[in-house]
Amino acid sequence: MLRVALSAFALCFAAVPAPGQDPPAEKPAPILDDAAAATTFLREQQKALADPEPSVRAGALERFATHRSESYVKPLIPMLKDKNPDVVKAAARALGNQPYAASSDALIAYATNPKLFQSEPELAAAAILALGDAGLGKKGYDKLREIFDDAEKSVKTAICRAFLAAKEKKAFSFFVDHCDQPVADPSNPANPPASYWKARFEEWNDYKQYVRAGLKSLTGQSLATSKHYIDWAGTAEGKKSGLVYRRGT
Repeated sequence: MLRVALSAFALCFAAVPAPGQDPPAEKPAPILDDAAAATTFLREQQKALADPEPSVRAGALERFATHRSESYVKPLIPMLKDKNPDVVKAAARALGNQPYAASSDALIAYATNPKLFQSEPELAAAAILALGDAGLGKKGYDKLREIFDDAEKSVKTAICRAFLAAKEKKAFSFFVDHCDQPVADPSNPANPPASYWKARFEEWNDYKQYVRAGLKSLTGQSLATSKHYIDWAGTAEGKKSGLVYRRGT
């Protein structure tokens, strides 16, 4: 009975696209500032970044989302602590435009702070999405994977999008594990209630397209189920790719 109910629920929602899943618009190429231009640009934005009006601070930060220089990272990082959420999101986008290790490390540290990703998931998700440009760095995958299971839906979707954008090979097993629709096992006496599976389905329905796109990007294959991808990894083509399936990693 539970399986039937879940199947009906899935059919009811499967055709309804989750909000906010449209691919981002094509962004203009960043403006690469040399040392002299970066010094001038920072000086021009300094007053606006300290303005008491949040919209002015956010407007200044948006300019860093198009201008790029390693010297911008250090003054941008403290803006993640701004009390206004719109300013924080603008700071995340600005840091995301700076593809340097310090920028990635700051965004990851911010997004994976236990006090933030559960209490302020919208801000954590914004920081994680910014990593699509900045890159995950050496430890980004592991840190984001560590918080995934305990994160809210928007954060989980942002993590899947970040792994996809980074074409992260470490995410192969993760994508495989999250490829199939979550389904209850009625034979398991410890099976959670239907409300649990309803929430898991809603999460999966929000991030599934990024999981499948990630698998296609890594393998070049559009396969139907996780088992198909596991079997593919054992083929000659799969072994040549270097992708190895390890459950739960």
